[in-house]
Amino acid sequence: MQRFPKDRFDVRPRRGERVGVHRSANRSHRGWITVVVSVAAIAVIVGAGFLVVRSPGGLFGLRGAHDSASQATPVTPHTPASSAPARTSAPASTAPQTTAPTTSTPAVGPTVDPNTRLIVLNGTTVPGAAASATTVLENGGWVGVLRPTNASTQNAQGTVIYYTGAEDKGAALGVAQTLSRSGPLAGRQIPVQESGAFAGNGAAITIVLGLDYAGGVG
Repeated sequence: MQRFPKDRFDVRPRRGERVGVHRSANRSHRGWITVVVSVAAIAVIVGAGFLVVRSPGGLFGLRGAHDSASQATPVTPHTPASSAPARTSAPASTAPQTTAPTTSTPAVGPTVDPNTRLIVLNGTTVPGAAASATTVLENGGWVGVLRPTNASTQNAQGTVIYYTGAEDKGAALGVAQTLSRSGPLAGRQIPVQESGAFAGNGAAITIVLGLDYAGGVG
């Protein structure tokens, strides 16, 4: 058998190459097998992942750990703080002006105290006026009447009854009442006044007669 030298047609071609009459083996069926295997592997991976996600333990056990932590530590719902109404500053109050309570002095009525010292002074030039008034007072129950005398001035127009202290006001009103019942001053209102001008005559009440009394004597 004749032998020929080797040329490029004698070399077995690589996959997919054609050289002369030499052809590589037809491997088209191997490509389909690769595709099918790849699709199956992908399906297996996707299915396994789906099962892992849907499993009670969650993904890699993280869901179970999260649920355990949630059950161990209850979450207190956040309650919004109640907004208290804004406090408004109270308007500056002006202190009401208060007046000092006035103590009302009880009304003093006329009293007759027989032991009260009285003295009658004649403030006119009519003789016997003081003696006449003294008699009227004694007849009215005033037994403490001192001896009558003349006043320092004798031009008094009206009769005035003076008392030295507030405690003698009631007795002074009683004297005025007695003189207005009978005598020249009957039915008249005789003024009563507090004064210390006659404090040295030894009497609590001093009656200074004026012409209104003396004019009726005689």
